[in-house]
Amino acid sequence: MQDVYYMKTIFIHIIDQGKLNSIKELCTKLGIQIESIGNKDLGRSILSIISGDEKLPAKIDIPPMYNMPEVMIFMGFDETELKSFLNEYKKAGIEKVALKAMVTPYNVVWTLYYLIEHLKEEANMR
Repeated sequence: MQDVYYMKTIFIHIIDQGKLNSIKELCTKLGIQIESIGNKDLGRSILSIISGDEKLPAKIDIPPMYNMPEVMIFMGFDETELKSFLNEYKKAGIEKVALKAMVTPYNVVWTLYYLIEHLKEEANMR
């Protein structure tokens, strides 16, 4: 995962395998790297995930039986590149992923769980 800093990367958790395959195909076509994330990463900071450092924060309260929703986290995209990707995604007819975020200097220290819950709150999905 060392090259992740040098190219556009999407950290992704997609439940439906067909949808995931469609996203992977689109990303391959566009030269975008994909890294899978999942329940095992919920307690990790975004920085830990993007750097490949597996250290967990000292304490994180994740509800038992937490069901991680689909999420896409974009790194290395500027606004124009993100809009272009989302347009290509829509043109490809791939089903929408409700929770999306860009890696920022603010959220990079958040845990994946906190980021997802923040996105759910913004989307009124609680």
